[in-house]
Amino acid sequence: MLVVGFHQSARHTGARKVRRKRTKTRRILLGFLFLLGAPRLLTLYIGLPMVVVGQLINLLTYGVLTKRDTLVTMGPYAWCRNPFYVGTLMTDLGFVVCCDPTRPFTLTILLGYAAVQGTFYYHQMLKEEKLLLGIHGEAYEAYRRRVRWRLLPSPIAALKNGGFSFKWSGRLALHNKIFSRALSAGFWLIAFWALSIATGNGQSYVLAFDVDYKPVFTNLWLMLAAAAVTAVYILLRILEWKNRKREELQKTTKEEVESDTGIDTDPARISET
Repeated sequence: MLVVGFHQSARHTGARKVRRKRTKTRRILLGFLFLLGAPRLLTLYIGLPMVVVGQLINLLTYGVLTKRDTLVTMGPYAWCRNPFYVGTLMTDLGFVVCCDPTRPFTLTILLGYAAVQGTFYYHQMLKEEKLLLGIHGEAYEAYRRRVRWRLLPSPIAALKNGGFSFKWSGRLALHNKIFSRALSAGFWLIAFWALSIATGNGQSYVLAFDVDYKPVFTNLWLMLAAAAVTAVYILLRILEWKNRKREELQKTTKEEVESDTGIDTDPARISET
């Protein structure tokens, strides 16, 4: 069975640079939102579910993504062809909503982000499709016919292509380091929450005449949330580090066995022969 998606392009040299540029753009967006946005409790309540849904999409996606030269067609990839981009865009839109998109500065940031990231995602998806078509040929062409939308999730396509019945791997998600990435969104939510308290619930940090930090540190729920997110994040980073060390040890052991015996133990290459 063909199992894995377009992100195998990450194995190529340029993919890491592309991801870094995308990450840098998102950090710039969040930085501007923190300085110029005007979060308040109402917008935080509206934006929070969007961020959570976006990160859940990414968790599901990276739990089926093995990053090898095979093709993912099940799970989130049965809904649309680029589910990780959908989850990331949903998360970022949630952050914008948290900072009140009705304010001029926030709306300007949103429009600028949409122009820059929209252009990036469009060209990136075209490159990835060209790459996958070259690798998988008719198999990928058939997948594109079954799942027509790049970013718009389709329940009909999901029903026909295994979008509701698939095997999700927590170990695979741990390998892809998506848990700590997802939880990092919690730090931004806490930062926006703290900002809404310090600026008087609805004022921009830069434009606020009176920023009072004392209520931030005396807010019990905020402090508990910050402590919980920090503790879980550190734990996840430790688990990811231990998992990486275990995989490195397994890889080293496998290479030593192949070197000593001359037997290829890679299941993918064995199946080809």
